[in-house]
This record gives sequence, C-alpha cells and structure tokens, in this order.
Amino acid sequence: MYLYRHALELHLKGVLLAGDRLMTIDGEGLDEEELWRLLGSHNMSRLLPHLQKVFRYVDWKDHIDSGPIKTFSDIRAVVLDLERVDPQSFTFRYPTDRKGKASLQHHFSFSVDHFVSVMDPLIELLNNSVSALEDYWDNACQALADSEPY
Repeated sequence: MYLYRHALELHLKGVLLAGDRLMTIDGEGLDEEELWRLLGSHNMSRLLPHLQKVFRYVDWKDHIDSGPIKTFSDIRAVVLDLERVDPQSFTFRYPTDRKGKASLQHHFSFSVDHFVSVMDPLIELLNNSVSALEDYWDNACQALADSEPY
C-alpha cells in the first residue's frame, strides 16, 4: 500500500512539473516558490487543482478512459479515498504513530485485487501523461526555435 501511495504521489508531481513547465510558455505556470511549496508536501489532494489546470491547458477534457478511471473526478476520488486512510504517507509505512497509537483502525480491511485494479491504470495514465507533456514541451520549443529569425 505504501509503495502504491508513494508511486501515485510521485506521478502526480511528475505531471505537475511537466505540465507547469509547458504552461510557463504562455505565462500560466505557477511561480517557482508556489510550485515547490506544492511539491514539498505529501498531501496529494493539494495537487488536484493544479493537476486539473494542467489537464485543461492541454485540452484533456473530462473524459479520460483508462480502465476504471474515466474522468478527472475518478482521479480525485481515488486520491481523496487514499488520503482519508493515509493523509501524510505514514499510515502504511509505520505500524504506530509517534505517540504509540495504531496507524490503522483495528478492523481495517480492503480488497487488494480491487485496489490494484484501480491503482495500476491510474499510475499508468499519469506516467503516460508525463511523457505526453514532455513531448508537447519539446514540440513547443522546436516551434519557437523554428519561428525565430536567424
């Protein structure tokens, strides 16, 4: 669970970094301090508004269709569900908190099969999004270079 959560967090941040860099071309990116403040936390729900802004910027509307992930709302639901159980990425890393209290409720349970069937396509979608955003960046830089007078 911890590794899936960590992979999701890193992929979300990868989309934000690649998308924000692309958005700077039109002056729509975040200022550097705000970007690093977002990236410096384990709180994934704070990333969602800017993630949605990146998706809209590149015209990835609400229909996504990656297995069980069909819309941006589905991404939001997965992130919020995971953060409800593990808000700061400690729950599945440590059996107790710093005060000795159990990290999870006594009768916590979940379906590993269902969890994996949702997380794998979501992480793949985000990974592909980073690649696509990097391609957009390369194409935008090439177009700018080609339009410059010699």
